[in-house]
Formats: sequence, structure tokens, C-alpha cells
Amino acid sequence: MSSSGADAVAGALGRVERRLLRRRFGPADPDVGAPRQHGDVTIPPGQWVPDTFGMPPDCPVQVLGMDGDMLYVVDAMGQLAAIEPTQMGQKFIQRLFGDRQNYLYWAWPRHDKTGSVTSWRAEKASECFYTAAGRKELFSPLDHVRGRGAWLGQRGRLIYHSGDLLWVSDERDRKGELKPREVGEMEGDLYPRRPPLLAPWPQPVKAANNPAREMLAQLKSWQWARPEVDPVLMLGWIAASFIGGALPYRPTVFLVGDFQTGKSSLQKWVKAVFGDMLLQADDTTAAGIYSAIKQDSLPVAIDEIEAEADNRKTMAVVKLARLAYSGGKLMRGSQDQSNNQFKLQSCFLFSAINSPPLLPQDMSRMAVLKLGKFDRLRSGDKVPVVDPETWGPMILRVMMDEWPRFAACNDAYRDALRDGGHDGRGQDTFAALLACADLLLGPEIMDEFGLPIESLSPWSQMLATSSMLEYEDRSSNWRGCLNFLMTARVEAWRAGSQHTVGALLDNLLRVAGVSAEYSEELIRTRSMLQQADLGLLTPTDGHGWILAVPNESQLVAHLLKDSVWAGAPGASVWKSALRQAPPSVVSCEASQNRVRINGVQRRCALVHLDELEKLEGELK
Repeated sequence: MSSSGADAVAGALGRVERRLLRRRFGPADPDVGAPRQHGDVTIPPGQWVPDTFGMPPDCPVQVLGMDGDMLYVVDAMGQLAAIEPTQMGQKFIQRLFGDRQNYLYWAWPRHDKTGSVTSWRAEKASECFYTAAGRKELFSPLDHVRGRGAWLGQRGRLIYHSGDLLWVSDERDRKGELKPREVGEMEGDLYPRRPPLLAPWPQPVKAANNPAREMLAQLKSWQWARPEVDPVLMLGWIAASFIGGALPYRPTVFLVGDFQTGKSSLQKWVKAVFGDMLLQADDTTAAGIYSAIKQDSLPVAIDEIEAEADNRKTMAVVKLARLAYSGGKLMRGSQDQSNNQFKLQSCFLFSAINSPPLLPQDMSRMAVLKLGKFDRLRSGDKVPVVDPETWGPMILRVMMDEWPRFAACNDAYRDALRDGGHDGRGQDTFAALLACADLLLGPEIMDEFGLPIESLSPWSQMLATSSMLEYEDRSSNWRGCLNFLMTARVEAWRAGSQHTVGALLDNLLRVAGVSAEYSEELIRTRSMLQQADLGLLTPTDGHGWILAVPNESQLVAHLLKDSVWAGAPGASVWKSALRQAPPSVVSCEASQNRVRINGVQRRCALVHLDELEKLEGELK
């Protein structure tokens, strides 16, 4: 039998074994009215001795604790359940015990006059639950519950929760097979039972059978703007998404391209690789996403997330990706005044013809991959086809086996990207993609595709920031604020037209050396700027031209309307934004920043135009 045939048999046997492990057999519950055996002791119905928390022995429902009025338990099926006081009735308790109904008759029996057990007492069961919760620490699912997906365990281990079982990266038998654990509590965190997803491949995956080779070859069939780089980044996103919850950062990939560039086809291809592990939608809301993810760390893919006249719904989804990047917490209230809390740890994939307006903080957390139109398939060309039975489990197994070298690999790529001009955020984003691709491919396959192995310095040229769309329009917050202000129109007319702040300054500086025009131009410019509540200080021995921007002003707020820097009446945002500039460009010293504008002295941010020109080269 070939090695690939043997691996296929091993995979099939592993799936059968997993189905058997899913079946949970607890202690047999006695018939109604019969005693229960606990160790060497036979206990009649209702005559048990409470444990430390006031619960009966071997209770199939485990009390975790309370948070406010909410009681959290693990039900008889291993699922997390949140219970409000009004829910704690007979029907809900029956739901908690599932197929363990006879336990209720034994633990909290109701007897008739003859002493026979006829039913069970819901109020006594509820009393035990709340007693146990009162004796335990307060419990919050936000910090202690881990859903499906990969997580970082103690000692840097990777823990994968497949919904029905747990798999730990360093727990293997002599043959190298991962040894599954039952779901439940582990290292202080709860992994509740959930609908099952794919499990890691039972055997170690050899390079000859690694699906990453075929995956990268198929990805190269799309028409990428950077054919040597983008398929690797896309493969890195897939690899990262399998272990997203364990990563320090979860990068987003945004696919952009015109009609017939294969964006939707690529989304379907990715879905086939992940199966049910991927939450995929064409039209959704932020609330729909986080209510579906809950405590899971599974990847999310949204197709056709297009720019629209009203982008609020779209930008709320993009904001989720920003929060998930570093594992941010999201809190939302509900109609019943309760708080829903979510910790987002998912990798996001977007695609669009026209991307929505992305803020710099969003662009810094994503790789933008451009697609060109598909060439028609020639005879003999292979159509991308996924093996859904083997690819996903094999990728997951490779990533779990290679996980111990992630940290060093990630640091090495960060060093290479730093040499290419990437700031800290850019290093975090692209190093995660490249390191995960490296873990999945391994040196043998990377060598086959001509990817750097020994020295990673070529990536500093291939991903140099000077040639990347992600960095094309990126600027610091203070510079963005100043750019917006400079391009705002002053509501004053001159020669039959209105002028921007920057145009007025440019025109003044152009004639500053011509004495015949200078004095009149200075008067006109200063007058027009004052109508926008901006001051202008002429050069002295100590400084050059200075634009004075008041800390608070209705007119400046009007110039910055529809921007993030406008703020509210009496509380500007531009004040703090401009103070983020280098002190040589914007000075705010209290001893110098009082400027009289329109007859009133105000505290101002003083923008030194000559230093700004020196730094940016934008004011000529």
C-alpha cells in the first residue's frame, strides 16, 4: 500500500474512533425509587450527604458560579448554560439534565403517603444550584469559557477544541497520534461541548502528503497583482485561521478586484477547505457575526462587502475585524437590560469590487490582495479542486505539530519586514501571515516553490512599504488631521471663488519675497484665515511662518466637520490630534501659544510651516 493510501486508511480509522469517543457514558442512574451506588455505599433516594458546595454526588449538571443574577452551569451534555432566576423552573431543570432524568428522582425525590417516589422537587434542585454558586467564586464566561477553535494553553501549548473533544499539541502516543481529551475544564478554563467540527489528522503529515503543496499551486492560478507574494499571503491567512485563537495577532485579508476576477470563486474554494469551521456570508451585520461566533475562535469570511452610500453597517463589520485582531472585548446590551459580552479572536477575510472607506487603523491590520481578470482555462489546465475530507484535518495537524517553532519564525519575519520599512503594526500583520505559511509549507515545499528559507531578507524587498497599497495613503493621525484642515475651504470669497486653507498659505508664501505684493497679500490672507478663526504669525528671528489653530472654535469645527477630528462643542478632537506631531512642527507651550484672533486671545496649536515643509515636503 502506498504512503498516501496508508494515510487515507489511518484517517478513516481516526474518524471512526472519534465518533466512538463522542459517546459519553456516565454512571447508570437507578430506576425511579431505587437506591444509587456511590463507591462502596448504597444511598436511598434523597438521603445523600452534600459535598463541599452543597451538591449531591456525581451530579451530571456542574455549577460554575454566578455573575450578577446570571447562574452559569454545564448541563448533562457538556454545554454551557446561562440561567436567569425566572427560568429556574421544572421544565428548564429537565432540559439541563437531558437523558439523565432519573437522577432527578433520586437526588430530589417527592414521596407519597406510602413512601414511594412519585416525582421530584424542582425547588430543592434550584436550592442546591444556588447554594453551590454562592460557595464558588464569581464566574464570567468572557474570561473563562473557550469555544471551538484553537487556543493558547499553559507552557505555550496549542489546544484545539473541535466541539466534542480537545486536542493538545504535545499530547501524543508513541506512534505520534494526538490523544484526545473529553471537553470540560482544563487549566482553569472551560471548554464546553458544542456541535462538532473537523478534527486534526490522526497521523503526522509527511511533506509528500502535505496538501499545502497543491493548495499553493492552485492559489497561483488566480491572477494576483503580486504573483510571487500574494498566493503565499493568502495561504498564510488560511494557515493562521486554523489556529487564530492561539496567535498574538489575527490579520485580516481583503481581496479586491473587478468583475470576473474570481473573488467569489476563491471564497468558495476557501470554504471548501474549512468546511463548517468557517463562518461565511454574503450579507450580514456585526450583530449577526458576534452572536454566531459567541466564544468560538473560528474564521469569518464576508464576500461582496462593498462601499455604499451609507457605510455604517459595513464599517461595523470591519470594526469587528479590528477588535478581533488583538482579541478585543465587545459588550452589547439587550432589551432585557442584560449585558452580552464577547471576546473576538477570529481571522477575517473580506472581498469586494469597491472596498468601503477603510481607516488607517483598519488598513494597518490587513493585507490587501488585488486580483486581475481570469485568463480562460487552456486545455490541460487543472481546475482548482479541494479534497474536503483530508485537506482541512491535515492542515490543522501540520499547524499543531509545527506550533512550537512559531514564535522564533514570527520574530525572524518581523526582522525582515522591519528592514523593508514596516512599522510595528505592519510587522505584526505580515509576519503572522508569513510565519503561518512557513509552518504549513515546511522547508521542503518552500524550496520547491523558490521561497526564501535560510535568509528571509528577500521579503524586505518583496514587501517593501514603498510599493504596497496598504501603506500608500497611510499617515499619522496628526498629519491626517492637518491634511484635512489644509484642504478645507474657507467660507470667504476672493476673485469670485473660495480657497482652501492650504491654497491661501501657498499663494502668500509664493509672493512673500516680492515686496510690492507682499504687504497687500498678507493682509488679504490673514483676513480670510481669520474668517475661519485661524491665525497667521509672520516670521521673526526665532521662527518662520506659523499657522495658529485655536484649541476650541466653532469655525474650526466647521472646517473639520464630517471628519473624526471635529469633536463636539467645547470638546475638540483636533486639539489632542495636533499635539501628537513632533514638537518642532507643532508647538503648544503655554508660555508661547496665546494668540489674538478676531480680537480674542486663545490657546492655540502653533503649526510651524517651514518645519512641516522640511519634514513632509508638501508645502512648497
